[in-house]
This record gives sequence, C-alpha cells and structure tokens, in this order.
Amino acid sequence: MSMKCVDAITRYFPEIPEGDLMTLLWGATCFPFGSDEQVEAQLRELHELGITTLDGALAHAEAVTAAAMAQIGRKR
Repeated sequence: MSMKCVDAITRYFPEIPEGDLMTLLWGATCFPFGSDEQVEAQLRELHELGITTLDGALAHAEAVTAAAMAQIGRKR
C-alpha cells in the first residue's frame, strides 16, 4: 500500500481502524490493480455517496459487482 492510498483513506475514511485498511482497499477499490489515482477516486466517490464505514463500502462494492454480473447474464 502506497502513502497516496494511506493519505486517501485518512482523508475520506478517517474512522477506519488501521487494522481494516487493507480490507477497505481490497474489498471496495481496484487495489492492487489500479493506480493510486484510481483508488483515491473510488474512495472519494464512496465518501461523496455518504458511505463512511468499512461495512458500507464493502456492501456498496458487492452491490455494484452484483449489478454488473446481472448485466453480463442478460447479454448472453
């Protein structure tokens, strides 16, 4: 995890305990496959949606993934 990712988490999710930082990154962002800028943009988007907790971020990511998978199923 880069310092840019840590800074973004601190900025948008200041209440997340240190032990949950990797869970937030892996579960709710494109980390480790995206750039630091992409990760920050995703964290900022969550914050703008009013999502400020780990559980909220993970639930949102699950819902977005489920919606995308449903779209794939309809295209077959």
